[in-house]
Amino acid sequence: MKKKEYLDVKIISQCNEQLKKQHQSIETGCYINGTIVEFEEKEVLDSIFMMMPTEFTLMPDELVKIKYPFDFRPLCVLTNMSVAKTAAD
Repeated sequence: MKKKEYLDVKIISQCNEQLKKQHQSIETGCYINGTIVEFEEKEVLDSIFMMMPTEFTLMPDELVKIKYPFDFRPLCVLTNMSVAKTAAD
């Protein structure tokens, strides 16, 4: 027997599909896991510019030391804070 599909579930599904179609590039943002990730141009490593998610920030030094326990670690590690919080736990 086919499962009954509620109208609100169908509407939400169609809205999500529309968002996925509208947000498929760095310029408009990307629809990832139910959220729209927006991008901006950021300077990385003195004079190199990259499009990165707006929520990316420098990872705190104490987390960089955990992630890269050796002496020759990267000078600049960018992350979103949800990833940084997970690394700290």
